[in-house]
Amino acid sequence: MKKIVIILSLIGFNHCFGGYTSEDILQAIENNDISYFEEAVQDKSFNPNQILEKKSGSMSLFKAIRYDRKKIFDVLLKCKNIDVNYRAANGSFPLMFACLYKEMYNVSRDYFIKKLLEHKDIEVNMLDQNELSSFFVVIRNKNLHNLVPLFLNHPNIDLEMEDKDGGTAYNFAKNLATYKKDIAYNNVAKAILEAKIK
Repeated sequence: MKKIVIILSLIGFNHCFGGYTSEDILQAIENNDISYFEEAVQDKSFNPNQILEKKSGSMSLFKAIRYDRKKIFDVLLKCKNIDVNYRAANGSFPLMFACLYKEMYNVSRDYFIKKLLEHKDIEVNMLDQNELSSFFVVIRNKNLHNLVPLFLNHPNIDLEMEDKDGGTAYNFAKNLATYKKDIAYNNVAKAILEAKIK
């Protein structure tokens, strides 16, 4: 019996029994078990894009954002096969999820947004199921306006891209400024114009 235990500890319990379960991964995120992920990413059988919840179709990056697990998020981003543009069953993706989470719950998720925008594979203009990009979400809520420079400075940002109503990011900001009568949205529109001139 002792020999079996020793063998299991040497080659890895998870690997012996068919890899990492969704329940184990989710629990490790909830418990902020950084060492679990540091070991997991060294194992070729570990899939960072594994679905953790069938209903939403979300994977580990979504959960790290939700539970504010910065160090786990960083470890996951180092995985060669991590899909930073992973689209969940509900149409969301990590960048959009981070922006919406901050908008809905008024809690900072700036760290995750910044890290995603810095990733070499990020699709900054990706649209969700409502044909809305993350940048439009940032524009519509002034509590997210501190993120505007991060998006405008991204080399692949498309400022001519239109939403489902046919408006560009500039049009969207100007319309909000008129509707809400708030100078904050005019400032965003001005920043967009300046970025287009550069």
